[in-house]
Amino acid sequence: MKVMKRLYFLKNLAPSVVVICCFAFIGNSCKKDETPETKLHLLNVVRTDWQGSKEIAVYNYDKMNRLRDIKHTDETDFIEIFNYYPDGKLLSYESDFDHRYGKSTFHYAGLKVGYVVQTYTNNEHVAMSDTAFYSYGADGKISHMVFRNNYIYSELDYICDEKGRVISYTGSGGTAVFLWDDAGNLVKRTDKGFTSQTGYYEIETDFKYDSGENFNLSIPYPEAFLFIRSLSPSPFYSKNNCVSENLYDYSWFGRGPAVFSEYNRAGYPTKISLDETTFKLTYGEYSLNAHD
Repeated sequence: MKVMKRLYFLKNLAPSVVVICCFAFIGNSCKKDETPETKLHLLNVVRTDWQGSKEIAVYNYDKMNRLRDIKHTDETDFIEIFNYYPDGKLLSYESDFDHRYGKSTFHYAGLKVGYVVQTYTNNEHVAMSDTAFYSYGADGKISHMVFRNNYIYSELDYICDEKGRVISYTGSGGTAVFLWDDAGNLVKRTDKGFTSQTGYYEIETDFKYDSGENFNLSIPYPEAFLFIRSLSPSPFYSKNNCVSENLYDYSWFGRGPAVFSEYNRAGYPTKISLDETTFKLTYGEYSLNAHD
């Protein structure tokens, strides 16, 4: 199973509490504004093409607005499931993509992900187990990863910027360098390396964006899941929506180029077009100070 499909690896929006103190001149008491602050999260996606319309993705949340599962009903039906420890950290991620079950179990060193064990069946339907170990520098940023199973051992070294974003990683397969703009968008990826077949190579990939809010940022993926995805930066979690055709692992609609033509009050797109296919995105409100 491909790594990008086994590990579908947005930060939960931290609640803010605003206390408004009011002073009355005559006879009125000071009161706290008890109106709950609301945000939007993605609920479902409907695709329309020459064959008609079909709901292809449903996002389900628990009462704490944690992502519980994503049900995909496209050509290949499958489900992604997120399980949590009692303290709220991600316990495991499960998927049955292409009718092959895989599970990633997260283990922590304090608040950091220490290692992840992934169990799955390979193309020969043999049970496999991979383990990835993560190390951090004195500044708390990711610095090193070791990956191993019965057949493979590999290492990667990471360099992050002051915001904790990966700006390069280097391993035996070469180096990838990432350039970010001031808005928080990945604008360029450069892959460098050497192979016995092609010799030295350098491949640059540029990404362009619209001015709307990236719809993926409306999905409260667990922090540990986001961390895993952040180790190979892509437009998936840039600030804005990528309109380039050279997309990396960009959700259910393929590699682009996409046209974002309609937006809601929060700035998220509600309509995406890809050639003759359109996607309608529906969002729902949730309260930031809801408890349960």
